[in-house]
Amino acid sequence: DAVSGGKMAFNIDGIDIDPADGVASVEGEELSLTRTEFGMLDLLARNAGTAYTRQQIIEAIYGPNCPSTDRTIDVHMTALRKKLGALGSVIETVRGVGYRFRPSLDRPIVGNPADNDVIPTDS
Repeated sequence: DAVSGGKMAFNIDGIDIDPADGVASVEGEELSLTRTEFGMLDLLARNAGTAYTRQQIIEAIYGPNCPSTDRTIDVHMTALRKKLGALGSVIETVRGVGYRFRPSLDRPIVGNPADNDVIPTDS
């Protein structure tokens, strides 16, 4: 599975992300995320600060040659932000590029997402 790939759980900005189980939670409450929403959250949070194009997000979640469109990613991103509630603002739209996770400076990252396989941004 392209999403979990044996990666370790971590917490960033109060969001617990467990790729092995495909689960994310906020303040102990599990979020009801689709596979795509979870994949986007995991990718962006794991690589916080890095902007990804919609195509890079599609390929990271589904692999190359997936027929999904940019609009599909936009719809899932809107749903993900809504499900994150007040924390939805950590996912930024980068004009002309795509999306990135922008962690707040006052919350520590628990666990080390950098120890996991970071997906390169040049494709």
